[in-house]
Amino acid sequence: MTCQTIKWVSGNTRPLIKVTLKDKNTGDPHDPDSWLPLDVSGGIVITMSFRKKGTALIIDTLSSSVDTDGTDGKVTFTMTATAAASIAGGYEGEINLDYGGPVLTVYDTLGFLFRDSF
Repeated sequence: MTCQTIKWVSGNTRPLIKVTLKDKNTGDPHDPDSWLPLDVSGGIVITMSFRKKGTALIIDTLSSSVDTDGTDGKVTFTMTATAAASIAGGYEGEINLDYGGPVLTVYDTLGFLFRDSF
C-alpha cells in the first residue's frame, strides 16, 4: 500500500524528503492523526530502499538523518544521484529501521512519480 505519492523531476537531488514516522498501534488504526511518533533516537540506522514499481531490483538505498532528538519521529532522506537519474515513471521507497540486529520495515511505501526534465 502506498501512503503518498511524491512528484519528482528526473536528475534532481533536491528537495530533501522529510517524513514523520508514527506507530499505528498507539491510536485509532483508522485515524493517523491519533498515532504517536515513533522514537527514532538512540543510533537507529534508517534507510529507504528505492525501486521502480512492479520490479524487485533495488536501484539505490537512500540514507537519512534524524532532524531533532528523534523522539518526534522526524526523519530526512536525501535523494541520491543514482536514484535521481531514474527515467519517467512510477517508483516506490521502502523505509527500514535497523536497531543493530532487528530490522523494522515500514509497511506502507512512499510513491514517487518521476517526469523527464526539459
